[in-house]
Amino acid sequence: MLRSLLLTLTILSQILAFAQQPIKRSGKYLGQQPPGTAPAKFAPDFISLPDQHEFGSIFSANGEECYFAVDSNGKAEIRYTKLVSGQWITPITILSDKVYSYNDPMLSPDESKLFFISDRPLDSSSKKKDYDIWYVKKKGDRWSVPMNAGPR
Repeated sequence: MLRSLLLTLTILSQILAFAQQPIKRSGKYLGQQPPGTAPAKFAPDFISLPDQHEFGSIFSANGEECYFAVDSNGKAEIRYTKLVSGQWITPITILSDKVYSYNDPMLSPDESKLFFISDRPLDSSSKKKDYDIWYVKKKGDRWSVPMNAGPR
């Protein structure tokens, strides 16, 4: 009886240990399989976290940078991660606001601009508006302040 209990516990511990393996955070596409026809959680416990909703992701042309939106406490923000020395860095928030949402990031073809939608107003009023297209310009490792993509 003790022998079969020990065997069962050993097998269960191996199953649990295998199931808890973190994602491979190296290589292109965050070490994940490219998308197929069946839905699947992307980069669990790294991009896809249990307390948030992720959407609108895009990779750079070389596959070494990833931008994605996250619904955090009812507000969307844009996060970023990149491949450094073969490992993906912990995602950082690059666009966020206390009042307004930023979501659906999209890179320009030359990757010098990051386009997104936001409900921020065109002027300095604090009133939210319908979503409009905005962008930021890349300046080295930094981004400019958000600019509206509409007519000036």
